[in-house]
Amino acid sequence: MTRIWGYPNESGALMDWDLVAREVLRALRGERSQVAFSRRLGYRSNVAADWEGGRRFPNAARTLAAAARVGVDVFAAMDAFHPRSAAAWRTGGLPAWLVALQGSTPRRDVAGRAGCTVPQVGRWLRGEADPPLPQLLALLDAMTGRAGDWVDALIGVERVPSLAEAVRNRTAVLRLVYQEPWAAAVLAALSTVRGDDPDGQVAAMLGLSTEKVARLIEVMVRGGAVVRSGDGLQVVGLTVDVPPVADDIVRVRRHWVGVSLDRLAAPAEGDRFSFNVCAVSRADLARIVELQSLYFRELRSIVAASSPAEVVALITMHTLGWAAEPEPAS
Repeated sequence: MTRIWGYPNESGALMDWDLVAREVLRALRGERSQVAFSRRLGYRSNVAADWEGGRRFPNAARTLAAAARVGVDVFAAMDAFHPRSAAAWRTGGLPAWLVALQGSTPRRDVAGRAGCTVPQVGRWLRGEADPPLPQLLALLDAMTGRAGDWVDALIGVERVPSLAEAVRNRTAVLRLVYQEPWAAAVLAALSTVRGDDPDGQVAAMLGLSTEKVARLIEVMVRGGAVVRSGDGLQVVGLTVDVPPVADDIVRVRRHWVGVSLDRLAAPAEGDRFSFNVCAVSRADLARIVELQSLYFRELRSIVAASSPAEVVALITMHTLGWAAEPEPAS
């Protein structure tokens, strides 16, 4: 995955979460007037006008209650966004859901990425306060890099113009990444090079031909993942992480395992390879697999906040198991 933190808008600037929140609330209103929408939610005043004007915002609970009131299946949206954390939502509400999404990421890191204070994050995670919608969106993106996916699951991202273009760009790059696995590395490498001849610099870094790199860059420019500017090539902030079809993921996994195998034969300084063959209980193997999932989530979080982009890294993880067939019951 490669990412400059924060969904970018079309100019490449970090996302204005106030604007996104206003558009989400406008989408929830649908064809109703602001007054009718406010009345439907049980308010005597025209709160919809204030929300959409950005003068004030509902907190997370009121936003989701409004969504449910106009027919959104909030539980289904949570399941679609992140099934594992959705279970925490069902049992413990918003605070438990946020804690599940946070994983092992330190609150200090979450606060820095979300543009808030550590005490604020603590109050939200403990359920002592409820974040306003813009802060909730920033918090989700700080924890997962997927605020756009949450909006998409809730109301459909195409109804939120400031996010829709970013999500479309990410989807276009995803298709390319599964067709041409080296595209992900080229995209990441472009974030690290400066000056003239980015094609040549990336090709030399990754050991690819200049022609191949130039072709991949051109496809990414057409897809919106890379933009040409007076300073050369600019990578649009993206997280490439959308579930592919089975054949795609097998192809990409085989590719990167092959790259790792080649590097194992001729390691570079700083490369790390490790393995552990062991016998454990089924319960402990399940714990190991869960630990791998937690590690990957923390890895995503570190990548999301990392700046400046200086090096390209490949991290592969494998957990394999062998077990004897159980004896038939007597």
